[in-house]
Amino acid sequence: MPHPIPESKIVAAYGLRKCPKLVEQISGSDLQVRINALSVACDELLNPYSVFSCVESGIVSVLASMVSDKDFTTREKASKCLAVLAQDSNGLEAIIREEVVAEILLGRQDPTEQVRGNVYECLLHVSRTIEGADACSAAGTTAVLVDALRTETLSLKSTILQYLYNVASTLSGLMDAIESGAIQIIIELLDCENSDIRGNAAKTLGFICFDESGKTVAIKDGAIPKLLDNLVHPNFVLSNVLFALMAITSTDEGKRQCGILTEDNRLDKVIQLLTHADESLY
Repeated sequence: MPHPIPESKIVAAYGLRKCPKLVEQISGSDLQVRINALSVACDELLNPYSVFSCVESGIVSVLASMVSDKDFTTREKASKCLAVLAQDSNGLEAIIREEVVAEILLGRQDPTEQVRGNVYECLLHVSRTIEGADACSAAGTTAVLVDALRTETLSLKSTILQYLYNVASTLSGLMDAIESGAIQIIIELLDCENSDIRGNAAKTLGFICFDESGKTVAIKDGAIPKLLDNLVHPNFVLSNVLFALMAITSTDEGKRQCGILTEDNRLDKVIQLLTHADESLY
């Protein structure tokens, strides 16, 4: 005698009903069914064909509304689904079109690192296109994430830095970052003990400083001494430090500060790198 199938078990439908049924189960009132359906969706959304069908079935707005759900598992799995969804072109387009970035951003206030991390990852993927970066700016995302960069746990700071790098590719995103005090915080992170954070901080600082106003703020806030201090670190940090120095020292004041700092031979370290084994640093 076969055992009855539990009501909370997710049994896949076939053909055109597969994704609509999954979205219906996610949207339902039964908590266990919803959690199980979200678990299935995390894997299903790795399939581009399923993404298209799930988007057509309205999954984006459903997931965005669940980022602030009272149930932790719902928040964690919904935010994870959004992070996966944003990596697909159809998913990204739907997130932008349905204007849910502000709703997703509410997950920044979540008490758990898992949900906040998923939200940051989603926004990072959204910001990889010009349209996505503009959507993030329109939702006020950059100012919120700059504030998060001050207090967030170390394990999540690199994702925020990568987001700022992406969003600075648009004028609105760049201005939002500068006006929110991103440069000062990024310079402080050049002292971080974590090499991944230092490297991403230097990379993001360099990109922001291709803008003249970014250079001015970075020089005023003491970026050049901090960057020169980082010339002793491994290649990922080193290459990005050189990138930032290249951007900042295109100004007369940047060159002047480097000239002053040669008294302790720190600029000589840049010249010595011409003999470095890694030709990518040249």
